[in-house]
Amino acid sequence: MYTVKSRLKEQASLKNKKAAIIGVGALGSVTAQHLLRLGIGELRLIDRDIVELTNLGRQVLYTEADAHSRLPKAIAAQKRLQAINSSVRISAHVQDANPATIEELVKGCDLILDGTDNMRTRFLINDVSVKLNIPWIYGGAVASRGVVACFLPGRTPCLRCMFHEPDELHGQTCDTIGVLGPLVHIVGSYQVLLAYHLLTGNEEACLSSLKHIDLWHHDVDELPRVFHPSCPCCQKGKYHFLDENIQESLIVQLCGRNSIQITPQQPVHLSFDVWMKRWKQLGEAKQTAYYVQLYYDGYRIVVFRDGRLLLEGVNNPEQAKQLYAKLIGA
Repeated sequence: MYTVKSRLKEQASLKNKKAAIIGVGALGSVTAQHLLRLGIGELRLIDRDIVELTNLGRQVLYTEADAHSRLPKAIAAQKRLQAINSSVRISAHVQDANPATIEELVKGCDLILDGTDNMRTRFLINDVSVKLNIPWIYGGAVASRGVVACFLPGRTPCLRCMFHEPDELHGQTCDTIGVLGPLVHIVGSYQVLLAYHLLTGNEEACLSSLKHIDLWHHDVDELPRVFHPSCPCCQKGKYHFLDENIQESLIVQLCGRNSIQITPQQPVHLSFDVWMKRWKQLGEAKQTAYYVQLYYDGYRIVVFRDGRLLLEGVNNPEQAKQLYAKLIGA
C-alpha cells in the first residue's frame, strides 16, 4: 500500500540523487519539471540548441521572451526551473553530447534521461550507460506514436540488443510529420514514473518490456526484450559509438529547423572577444554571455565557446562546410 510514510521516505532518498537530461526540448521540458517538483537533489541540463518561436507549441519550459532573447535552451530551462524550486541544484551545459563530451557530462549521475531527437545519440547514451554503469530511460515521440523503456546495465538487455544499428532512414521525423503535443507529456511523464521507481529503489518496476504508444488510436503495445548473446555493447564490452574516431567535424541537421550544426573533432575554448573583432568586419555581430552571432550573406551564424558552429538558413552539408572553413578555418 502506498502511504504518506512511504512517500516521505521516497522523497528523502530522492534528495540524494542526480539525474542528467540530454536534450531539453519537448520531452526534456516535461521530465525536468516533474523531477524538479518531485524533489530530486540535482539536475544536469544538457542541450546544444537555442530557443526558437517554433519550439513553443510543445516545449513547455520556454516563453516568447526566451525566443526573442535567443537564449540557449539549457540556460532558459535552468532559470525557469530554479524559480520553481530553488532547493534543487541545477547546472546548465550548453554543449553537444558527442563521443568527446558525454562521459564528462554524465559522470557521477544516478540516471540519464533521453530527451534527444535522433537514434545515433541514443546509441551513444547506451554505450556510456553500460560503460559507466548508469541506468538510462529512453523516450521518443513522433506524430502520434511514442516509445518508452528503462535500460539497467546488467539487468535488462541494452538498446543494441534490440536495435543493432541506429536506422533513421524512415522519413518520419519532427521535420516531416511533426508530433502531437499531448503525446510529449504522456511519454515524458512515463519516463519520470520509471525514473521515480528507479531512484527510490524499486528497480523491479523498471524491468518491463519496451512500451509503444499510439495515442491517436488509444493503443499501447509491449515489445519483449531479450539479451542478444553477441551484442557488441553489453555482452562484449565494445563501445563503438562512444569510441568513434571522428575524422572530421561532426555535421548534424537540426530537427525542425533550416539549420546545420558543425562540431569540431575536439572541444575548444574560444575567446569571444577575439571572434567579435574578427566577425564585426564581416557583418552585424553580437556577443552574449553564451555565444557570438554574425549575420553574414543572408545567414545567421552562431559560435559557442566549445567551437560549435550553428548555421541558420543552411540545409546543405557541403555549403555548411564551406561556410565553416571560411569563417572558422579548416
